Amino acid sequence: MYLLSGEKFENIVKIDLPPPFYEDHHDIHILGSVSVNGTLCLKQESKFVLWNPTTEEFKVIPPSPIEFEPSDLDLLWDIHGFGYDHVRDDYKLIRKIVYYFPLIESLFDHLGVEQPWNAPYWEIYSMRSNCWKKLDVKLPRYVLKIHCPRLYMDGMCHWYGANEATMITESLVSFDFVNEVFITTLIPSYCKNNNPYFELVHLIVLNGSVAFISNYAESTAFHISILGELGVKESWTKLFTVDILPSVERPIEPKKKDIIFFERKREGEGLSWFNLNAKILESEELNLKGQMAHCKVAIYKRNLLSHWKIK
Repeated sequence: MYLLSGEKFENIVKIDLPPPFYEDHHDIHILGSVSVNGTLCLKQESKFVLWNPTTEEFKVIPPSPIEFEPSDLDLLWDIHGFGYDHVRDDYKLIRKIVYYFPLIESLFDHLGVEQPWNAPYWEIYSMRSNCWKKLDVKLPRYVLKIHCPRLYMDGMCHWYGANEATMITESLVSFDFVNEVFITTLIPSYCKNNNPYFELVHLIVLNGSVAFISNYAESTAFHISILGELGVKESWTKLFTVDILPSVERPIEPKKKDIIFFERKREGEGLSWFNLNAKILESEELNLKGQMAHCKVAIYKRNLLSHWKIK
């Protein structure tokens, strides 16, 4: 792992992962691709570790009781989110769990019949209580894939999903860590490009708002819209379409106002950034060593204060 800083990320420092990953550091994900009060939530399969790289503090999240229950069904952790409850000064982790039976799963899919045991539910972990609990929430079944676009901002996690019943009705699915409720916001067609096939979707924070960015797999055009109010479809505003980015791929959270950063198409090659006002694209090569095929970028803000205690 590397920490990059400076106007053009010229300062590069290699850092070690926390002890739980010393022996196995493969397939590690940073939930939300952003730090929360200087804390990163690292995920490796069903293992979660909270980590402050600046203070080197870390905490291994205990497993959920459901992981110890005997069952002939397999468990699938379909989606995750990490955030902060400022009212209770509590860090929380949310995830969706689905039971499935691989041996006959394909048969039910072929018949178009819902598997009776496949009703998903959500559970949430609280650092203050140091335990998991099942969430009593009702949410329409949305297709939220493991690698679906996701975002954390101001105490809320956001995911992009489609209603499982129609596979057409697309929404921003948001979770409020304070009130522990979901909010869905429909995404209008004018926020998207004209070709739904092979469409790539991204979520970032832009000028303090949730931004929805879409582009066609073989196109250089990025369609950028922002949300005015959660739960209100009509509050989406399409800003513009940027069509001068031939060498970039995935947008990431802006470092500065009116500047969007993009990963290069060849992962690990470098970063590019686009100035929304000046309409100028700049790039910087990064001399990083490692498995470039698994290179991902996350936004980290240093914090020397210990906002959570190791238990």
